[in-house]
Amino acid sequence: MAHGGENHENVAHSCHVTKIKDIKGIPGKYKRVLEAWAAFANHDGTNIFASKESVAAKAGISKWTVFRNTDDLVAASVLQEAQSRTGHLRYFGRRDR
Repeated sequence: MAHGGENHENVAHSCHVTKIKDIKGIPGKYKRVLEAWAAFANHDGTNIFASKESVAAKAGISKWTVFRNTDDLVAASVLQEAQSRTGHLRYFGRRDR
């Protein structure tokens, strides 16, 4: 059963990556970070709950690059930052992008 779930997650992630690659006007350095965040998102691209260190490892870049680029993506409203009840930060992909 886990294998089937993993396959479904890979299809969802592939869909997110394709949408990210198709976005016009966003430099590649941001797309790489977005693709890594998308790997941790729900199937609809929302509710991303991962550490910036995990995102950096997924993207193969430094955590400091993730920190800088994520701040820029939040400022540009590509990612939305929300405070969870536990005090941890989570990021929400925008459904309209």
